[in-house]
Amino acid sequence: MREGFAVKPDKAIAPGPSAGDYETIDCSNVEERFGEPSRTWKRMVAGKMYIPDEEYQLKVCATTLPIQAKLNATPVNEEDVTRELAKQLFGAFPDSATVIQPVHCDYGVNVYIGEETFINTGAIMLDVAPIRIGNRVLIGPRVTLTTAAHPIDPNLRATTKLEYGSPITIEDNVWIGASVTIGPGVTIGENSIVGAGAVVMQDVPPNSIAVGVPAKVKRRLDSFDEARGERIREEYEADMGPLE
Repeated sequence: MREGFAVKPDKAIAPGPSAGDYETIDCSNVEERFGEPSRTWKRMVAGKMYIPDEEYQLKVCATTLPIQAKLNATPVNEEDVTRELAKQLFGAFPDSATVIQPVHCDYGVNVYIGEETFINTGAIMLDVAPIRIGNRVLIGPRVTLTTAAHPIDPNLRATTKLEYGSPITIEDNVWIGASVTIGPGVTIGENSIVGAGAVVMQDVPPNSIAVGVPAKVKRRLDSFDEARGERIREEYEADMGPLE
């Protein structure tokens, strides 16, 4: 290794072969629509090294990417049409969720969105591995969620098409600010906030506020935040009536 060049071990860029037995991984989200998944697809979803653009992957894209294009061409105010297309595109999209187009995915079927979650315009979700977004999550405009990664070894990158992915999990009640980038393998803990423009390559613990490049936890949420929230609620309800 050249002097001055070092790579810090990090689970977000750890090689995929450490993933579990991919033969038993649950692929029911695609099996019902596209038939038995290929070994390459199973390796991809499990986080093992794989070579892209094989037959099964292209088969999925041939269905989901036209749906994505139709979704992005739909006027934002046509909410019922948007919701129906989102249900066809994503692995899970409940009636209570909202997505503002455009949105761009690799496949779409590996994105699972929870109840009452709001995804603002310009989201990029590279879902070679699963992206799981919990309930009541707020995602600002131009957010990037990228599960995809490539070998660190430049010789391997130059001589093969190998790549891999690591899943992203965003737990319940999280707020992701505008233009945030979240990298492979990251979990954002429940109730946490990620400030606008942050680049997140490590987990954010629950009940935290993380900001910066790279993102670091600035502070934890505490009783002061809860008390302030109650004062805000009281002021609003005194003027406008009860909140639902």
